[in-house]
Amino acid sequence: MADEIQRMYTQGRIIPQLWMHNSVGVDISAEPLLQAVKKALE
Repeated sequence: MADEIQRMYTQGRIIPQLWMHNSVGVDISAEPLLQAVKKALE
């Protein structure tokens, strides 16, 4: 459990863009939201 807490503390000190890339492998983007709006409007 100590290793996981250390990982969380380390992740908490980085910028959101880097956190997102490390957690899910992609950068922060509005593109998914825009695609969902486009699909809803069609």
